[in-house]
Amino acid sequence: MAKPLPTPFSDELLLANLEKWRHLTHAEAAAIAAQDWDALRRHQDEKAALRLRFESVISSPTDTPATNEAARQLASELYTLEHANRAQLAIEIRKVKDQLTGDDRSLHTLGQVRKAYASTNQSSWETYS
Repeated sequence: MAKPLPTPFSDELLLANLEKWRHLTHAEAAAIAAQDWDALRRHQDEKAALRLRFESVISSPTDTPATNEAARQLASELYTLEHANRAQLAIEIRKVKDQLTGDDRSLHTLGQVRKAYASTNQSSWETYS
């Protein structure tokens, strides 16, 4: 007898989708570490599509998958990974904001130097006239 195909809410498909989520979460971590924001956005978009699948499972009154230990363990691991990614992303965002603040200060200082130099330079030309 042939094994039945997995239904949209089968344990097998649930585990496969959780595994895909784990893969995307690891890819997100790598993108955050590399400050590859385009890749991060792509991974988040893929996860958003998966999230819709999970939400349909949760909201379905029938045919919900039986909760099994493997799914619980994987969900727990994913929670930990997601938390770590959020924390790392917050650190990277803070670094970028700090860098922008430093760049703003540098631009302001350069503007002041330019103004001071321009006024000094103009005075020098006036003495030669």
